[in-house]
Amino acid sequence: MADVTESQTAKPAMPLPWHRDLWHHWWTLYEPRQMPHALLISGLPGIGKRTLARGLARWLLCQAPTAEGACGQCHSCHMVEAGFHPDWHWLIPESEGKAIRIDQVRALNEVAQQSAQQGGFKVMLVAPAEAMNAYAANALLKTLEEPPQDTLFLLVSDQPSDVLPTIRSRCQQWRLGVPTGAEPVQWLARHLGNEDEARLWLKRTGGRPLTAWKWSQSGTSSHLQQLFEALEAVAFGAEPTEQATRLTDIGLLELLNHVQDWLADALRMAVAGPMSVRDDERRPLYQQWLTLAGPRQLLMLEQQCRQWRQQLVRNPNAQLLTEQILLAFSQVLRGTDAHA
Repeated sequence: MADVTESQTAKPAMPLPWHRDLWHHWWTLYEPRQMPHALLISGLPGIGKRTLARGLARWLLCQAPTAEGACGQCHSCHMVEAGFHPDWHWLIPESEGKAIRIDQVRALNEVAQQSAQQGGFKVMLVAPAEAMNAYAANALLKTLEEPPQDTLFLLVSDQPSDVLPTIRSRCQQWRLGVPTGAEPVQWLARHLGNEDEARLWLKRTGGRPLTAWKWSQSGTSSHLQQLFEALEAVAFGAEPTEQATRLTDIGLLELLNHVQDWLADALRMAVAGPMSVRDDERRPLYQQWLTLAGPRQLLMLEQQCRQWRQQLVRNPNAQLLTEQILLAFSQVLRGTDAHA
């Protein structure tokens, strides 16, 4: 999603509208070269964390930066636009949902110890930081404990509680909230061409603009319907194994994201009533869950989702894990007193 946003942003590169206040705060840190050696940027998926981190990297590497961002015209900016800058290094999983390995971190550490080829900052972007396995995290920790000069480590995380505590303690942490007000609506409306449609997608996604844009442009709607029907079916006694075969087109990470969103929405409905839900179309599903299981059991399922997420780095069998998820829902929804 960062690519979509950046490709439609005029030069010089600007932060997303709802991040401007934080951006200007960072500018006051940068001018006297007081930028910390490591930042941990965290928050829900789809609010622009990676876009913000990429913008900060471009800004630090720019040869003529301004308070509004990278100039977009200097040699450094041209190298970034071309997809190559010798002082900007990414550390990401080989594919979505996989772990960041220790050999990847060791290679990054080696580069971090070298002098900047352009004479300025070196920027090391790690995303998602929680994808580092224990060995990888400990290897990075050694570098964070003795950081090289003029080197910034940018860690981006959807689940900061899954990042090694000792790594979190060595980073300046910035927890980003879901944007509110007119800015995300106006931003999305510019891309969709319709403000009412923008508001609808933002409500469906809990106010996350980049997720709203992604869902509006992809086959997510059909995936949501498939998952909705499978979860509804197991609640009425359908075989979880059979229903799992209907979800083969949905990646495990996407599946867990949707399930967690719906569980959070159902719990919100239990506490604050039907008008508090973000996805109005799912109200019947939430009511069904609350009637069959109750908030306590739904909270336990939400916590179980976090454990399933941690399994993703071990490259689990997609069919088996999907069956396990549906089986857990079946057991809770069919075997628990509504007042538990």
